[in-house]
Amino acid sequence: MFQEKQGYPFWCPEPGIERPFCGEGGLMIGDVGIVHHDRPFDFLFNITYPADHDINHRGVPAGFTHLPLEDLDINRVAEYHRYSSHVVHPKYAISRDTVSGPWLPGFRGYHWHFMPTNHEGALLVLPKGSSTATLENKAVFRDYAKKHANEWFTYAETRRGRMFPTGTNPLLYVITGWEKCSSWGVSSLFIPPSISPKAIKLRFSIVEDNDFLSCRWVHESQYDESRHGSDWHETQSVFARGFKISKRRKKTKVKVRDITATTVNVEKILDLPPGTSTSSSSYYSNSASGTSSNHEYGYSSGGYTHPMALVNSEDDISINDTATQEQLTFHPCDLINDFLHGVVPNAGDIAISHDDDWISILDKVRNYELFALQDMGSFFWTLCSNFDFFVDDDTIHTGEAIIPSEQSDPLLRVFLRKARPSGHGNPSANQIRSTRILSHGDKGRQEYRLRTDETDTDAHEIDSDAPIKARPSRHGE
Repeated sequence: MFQEKQGYPFWCPEPGIERPFCGEGGLMIGDVGIVHHDRPFDFLFNITYPADHDINHRGVPAGFTHLPLEDLDINRVAEYHRYSSHVVHPKYAISRDTVSGPWLPGFRGYHWHFMPTNHEGALLVLPKGSSTATLENKAVFRDYAKKHANEWFTYAETRRGRMFPTGTNPLLYVITGWEKCSSWGVSSLFIPPSISPKAIKLRFSIVEDNDFLSCRWVHESQYDESRHGSDWHETQSVFARGFKISKRRKKTKVKVRDITATTVNVEKILDLPPGTSTSSSSYYSNSASGTSSNHEYGYSSGGYTHPMALVNSEDDISINDTATQEQLTFHPCDLINDFLHGVVPNAGDIAISHDDDWISILDKVRNYELFALQDMGSFFWTLCSNFDFFVDDDTIHTGEAIIPSEQSDPLLRVFLRKARPSGHGNPSANQIRSTRILSHGDKGRQEYRLRTDETDTDAHEIDSDAPIKARPSRHGE
């Protein structure tokens, strides 16, 4: 569901049972918490309400001050998806029929029959439609996070006892937008090649009275994982957008090749079949929805495990991104943050990116660049050609490019800006240095050069002809 470009798709849209019902209910702009692939958003506190508000009854970080809601610009769409909507990926992979049935007097009921036409697909059902809210002045949240991120991580770990997976950088999510509904169904489908999709039918039952709609899946199939839910109010969050904040767990020298060596991550973002980044067909990976699966072919419950090919097709490896403490949750911003940590290995312990960053890359891909995304190097080429990286004290974050790169220019530049006192505007030209990413022809050799205000660092070279030790890039090691 990443290609819906609404943000992060929740496999568990319902709010946590311990969260107090405040205001709109469910996920709210200003929430700070942790994303999990197999359970609801782990809410910690909200930065738009005072410390003594009911929503923050579990406590707030040290030195907490809130950002008043009245100072924020929030754009709301009451009927983003209309009544009786559903979303399918790949497009046209699943068709729908409506079948009426006998129900009790006073109730209106019917079934939706979903018939797959592909062997893989993902489905989001919205019987009563959905609404959205989006924070327009997101820079306010970003600047606030830059100042307080360290206190947030301390609070999460020491006050709330959250344990982040071993070997990864701790991650927090600050909500800047959501899509919510009152009733929903989600399904992830994989049909083995030996089974005809026409033999499979997913049935979704809907019962309505004047005030309430209930819905549920009523089919039995070993080829899908499905969930459903209903509430009186729009408290169920099917998508979220926000800032992903990571904290470098320890000072380590991250090589760019560790981030760009495999194709697994671009496949997850683009929903492509493993090893076919340039394929015209789409694939909905389990890690995108966080489901467990009953089917075979190398996909297992938790994590994302399958044989993979490096740039050199003769070097096959197996990637398993499960951790000892907790199964990892895939989010495209995690890739970007790991890259930011690698770009500035001696600074920027806090990295910040936004869902809009990877969504803009998908827009570029769908328009004219799908053919180019054959590896993660190409993914970051697209990132670097549309964004600058800004270093501000101990934080590195993405930002709109000061000097947009021309598509015909073989050099893609990344500008690093040192922190400046507030009120001084943009940096002067002599305060900006660039990172060059240069392609060297048929061998696919790339060279990354970093230049900071103090010195030039050694080049990080990726050689597609040499064997490369690959691992999930979000481990950041």
